[in-house]
Amino acid sequence: MVQLFRNRLEITSPGGLPNTLTLDKIRYGNSAPRNIFLVKYLDNLRYFDGLGRGIPMMIKAMGERIRLEEIGGLFRTTLYPNTDIPWRGR
Repeated sequence: MVQLFRNRLEITSPGGLPNTLTLDKIRYGNSAPRNIFLVKYLDNLRYFDGLGRGIPMMIKAMGERIRLEEIGGLFRTTLYPNTDIPWRGR
């Protein structure tokens, strides 16, 4: 589920982190895809490489403006805006 709020963007996935992944491990690029067939399909389309670089790249680009959390059976990524850029929403 993707929710856009005035002060943040939340992306919530049902189910906790797969297998033995932890928040610390994904921060450093470890990955454990749940659906290997989907990973292979998207890799064949050259949509992504499945190497687990996405979250570390986001952390590098956003610094303190990203939060990763496990909440019960959910995994949530929250992205906060750059406060130097004015809000143009309604």
